[in-house]
Amino acid sequence: MVSEVCSHCGRHRPNRFCPVIGKPLCSQCCGRNRRKLITCSDDCRYLLESRRQALKKLITFSGDGAFELKMFPVLHDFRFALIKFRESLKGAISDEEIVTAIGNAIETLRVRARGLIYDFHSANPDVQRATDVLLGIAELYQNDGRANRRIASEDLIACLRYLEKQITDVKAKGGSFWNLTRETVGMRLIAKPPERGDGKILTP
Repeated sequence: MVSEVCSHCGRHRPNRFCPVIGKPLCSQCCGRNRRKLITCSDDCRYLLESRRQALKKLITFSGDGAFELKMFPVLHDFRFALIKFRESLKGAISDEEIVTAIGNAIETLRVRARGLIYDFHSANPDVQRATDVLLGIAELYQNDGRANRRIASEDLIACLRYLEKQITDVKAKGGSFWNLTRETVGMRLIAKPPERGDGKILTP
């Protein structure tokens, strides 16, 4: 290590090099500024370990490790999309409204899987936007070439039901689903969104 002190705090001895800022950091500054002042790469080993620990904590409130492992990309992208959507509203949407949006997405996917054309809509515009965000993620996994693998409707529904229960359980136990979940997701979607005709990337 070239520097003898952390480039951020200037006090502690650095024990890692951050490729994003191109400077050495101490573990405290790395953890404190991770995903806040530093836009970490999803393959950073320190970010990955932090996410693993956060996910373990979330699962202790409500979860199934085997299901998390099996459906990791889909669960990640649903969570990522919900976090980004909620942040766009500055948190001005309740857990109950998010659960309603998840329920509407589930019913829409269930009906579509039967070959019918009917979407469950909400009079609440924020709930409807949240539903549309979730359905947008589902579509990424229902179309070949846009995700690592194609996911069946019943599996997408199972993931949404899992998250629906998790939100409710964590709140009932006095925890914050959003604080816990924010630490489990990466910096971007795992599935690759398609490009629009204008070349812009679709995002939730």
